[in-house]
Amino acid sequence: MTSVPFFSNTPDDTHCFQASLKMVLKHFEPSKDYSWDDLDEITHKPRDLWTWPMAGLTWLATNGYTVINVESFDYAKFMAEGSVYMQELWGREVVAEQVKHSDIPMAQSDVPAFLENVNIQNDIPNIHQIRSYLRDGYLVICNVNARKLNMKPGFVGHSVLVIGEDEDNLLIHDPGLPPLENRKVIDSLFEQAWADPNDSAKSLAAIKRAKQ
Repeated sequence: MTSVPFFSNTPDDTHCFQASLKMVLKHFEPSKDYSWDDLDEITHKPRDLWTWPMAGLTWLATNGYTVINVESFDYAKFMAEGSVYMQELWGREVVAEQVKHSDIPMAQSDVPAFLENVNIQNDIPNIHQIRSYLRDGYLVICNVNARKLNMKPGFVGHSVLVIGEDEDNLLIHDPGLPPLENRKVIDSLFEQAWADPNDSAKSLAAIKRAKQ
């Protein structure tokens, strides 16, 4: 898995999900090139803001990919209640950052197609599942607190691509900023950043090219 292509986040530091998706697409479809504009369109990225994953995962699921999304987040409730539901789960500080840096109404509008097309498993994921998916040929996108991953205070939602493992660590492509290719992260630190502010924040998207 260490041969997975690497792409950095863009200088505006708002394309970590698009960079993770770009790595996935280049790994499974090496002859194709997706521009940042292509990826912004695919993922419904608002200008200068963070990206919710639903549109991008829906696009993958309807364009020849097997996508398994595992998390306890209730998307139907989010579609109905938005940030009110988010605050119940994660608290005021984290939700304030999400509201400031993402387009909640747009994210809500992406939910129906996501629920219809993506294999969603409503459960709290764990590192064992990540390892199992890797062994089955998937790449795994996880959302983490970038500040916690870098052992700093505060909260910044951030997408990383898990590409491999060893006995005690996960190997990730971290788009940054700063970008860190083949970053080795011990399981305990990954878990802390992944489960921040609590276990309900943990999600994984396991992705591979469907058999043609």
